Amino acid sequence: MGTFELQTNKNDNLDLFFDEYQKNNLIKIKNDFKSYFEKIDQEIFLSSWRKNRGYIPDGFKFRTILTIYGRITFKRRVYKYWNKTKYNYVFLTDKKLQIERYSRITSHLKFKILEQIATGKRQRDICDMFTCSNLTRTTVSNIIKSFNFQASFKDVTKDITKVKIPKYLYFNMDETYIKLRKDNKINKYRIRLVTFHTGYNTLYSTQKRKVLANKRVYFQLIPISKKIKTVKFMSSLKRIAKQYYSNIDDINVIICGDGASWIREANNYWPNSKYILDKFHATRYLKQVFPNKKNKLNLQSYQNSKNLFEAGAYNDLINQLKQITPKPGKQEKLTKIITYFTNNAIGIINQKLKCNIGVSAEADISHIIKWLLGYGCKVFNHQTFKNMLYLKTAEVNQLNLISFLKQQNQLARESIKNFY
Repeated sequence: MGTFELQTNKNDNLDLFFDEYQKNNLIKIKNDFKSYFEKIDQEIFLSSWRKNRGYIPDGFKFRTILTIYGRITFKRRVYKYWNKTKYNYVFLTDKKLQIERYSRITSHLKFKILEQIATGKRQRDICDMFTCSNLTRTTVSNIIKSFNFQASFKDVTKDITKVKIPKYLYFNMDETYIKLRKDNKINKYRIRLVTFHTGYNTLYSTQKRKVLANKRVYFQLIPISKKIKTVKFMSSLKRIAKQYYSNIDDINVIICGDGASWIREANNYWPNSKYILDKFHATRYLKQVFPNKKNKLNLQSYQNSKNLFEAGAYNDLINQLKQITPKPGKQEKLTKIITYFTNNAIGIINQKLKCNIGVSAEADISHIIKWLLGYGCKVFNHQTFKNMLYLKTAEVNQLNLISFLKQQNQLARESIKNFY
């Protein structure tokens, strides 16, 4: 397939020149594809096997397909053949080209869209990338929704190479709540996200930016009304961890989180585990106790309490908080904060452990969940967003989910070769 030849002219507007050159080449590419498809149709019409198998031409019909180059409309023959009691009709050219019967969008374009979703592109970004296809966000959403990734995700994890854990396996655990549309109703859902890793990657980490080593992700998406039993959840985590890591029973597990009761309880269901409270959430509560934007005395008190927290001095931290004289109407708030630190005593004491390298649970929620949502008030279709999560987690987990889907798609079409 050739491209539109450059013409020497006196056009001094370089922007218009590039636009015109691109437009002319797109037209030529689409015309080349149209000619190629119609050539295939003519070859089938002239072939001896078509005549020998009793396929009788019965007129022409136009077919339009949507590709990365835009819409391509071509003419092909419809054939009829006798099937015991009546004539059936078939488009042999469509079968030869492996064009889906009830879909105008080519599988090539569909997989291109899935690849972009896996890398974190939003639907609006994808529409802008494939400008020639004139995609809408509704079209992109329907393409994503049309797949069922759950079974494929399980199949693709069966033959992966497991990672040997050097010393510790970290669990960064958190959850968030979003609204999704299902059966034309908007409902609230809980997303529980767990990030596994084995510490810092010394090869790629810098002083300012730390990179986690052997990072893997697991999520659960369930209605807000459905409760999750911690013992069953931890059993699921152990099963998932064994899929990615080889020596899970021989190492120490570090459970990290924001202090929620289910995260604290998780420590009880895993032998040789330590619980570490997220410093981000702890210091946020300390700032509420010692607001220090304009008060230098509070700033010093906040810094002292922060130092006590980082040193794992739980008793000293609690004593300092109990000595505070709250302002009128602030006693209840102070009591709740003290209760929060009291409930997370073990997580505070373990701050001094050498295995404490910080907690990235909140960042994982932001980079995986909220990034896909677009940090806005959008309400996605339930199946669409669930598939987006599967694609993103497959990319983080280094699973070739899209390659697996391409192979399955090709195998499903192998039966088409029976016509030839």
